[in-house]
Amino acid sequence: MASTKRVNVVPKLPITSVPDNVKQELKAEKKLEKEKYDFINPSHYVQDDGRQTWEHMVDKWGEEKTALWCEMTAFKYQDRIGRKPGEDEEREKNKIKWYEDKAEELRTLAKKKKFW
Repeated sequence: MASTKRVNVVPKLPITSVPDNVKQELKAEKKLEKEKYDFINPSHYVQDDGRQTWEHMVDKWGEEKTALWCEMTAFKYQDRIGRKPGEDEEREKNKIKWYEDKAEELRTLAKKKKFW
C-alpha cells in the first residue's frame, strides 16, 4: 500500500492596498538607509583588525602597487559607467574620485618614504 504524504499548503492571501502615508514613510526610511550606507567604503571591507582591505594591500604589496591598483579600479568604474542597470552614476563618479585620490595619496606617501 502506497503511503500518501500530507502536504500543508498555505493559501495565498490577496495583497491588500498599502495606505499612501505608509508608502511615503517606507520610501523615506529606505532613502535614509541608502544615505547612511557608505557605498565607497562599506563596512564589509573592514577587516577584524579595524583596517580596510586597501590598507592590508599596502602592507602586502606597498604603496606604489596599491596606487596602481587604485588607478586600475578607477579606470574600471570609468569604463563601465552608465552600463550597469539601476546604477547611480553620481555614486560611481564618487567611487572613481575616491580611487584616484587614494592613488595620489599613496604615491605621495611612497615618495616621502624614499626621501627618508
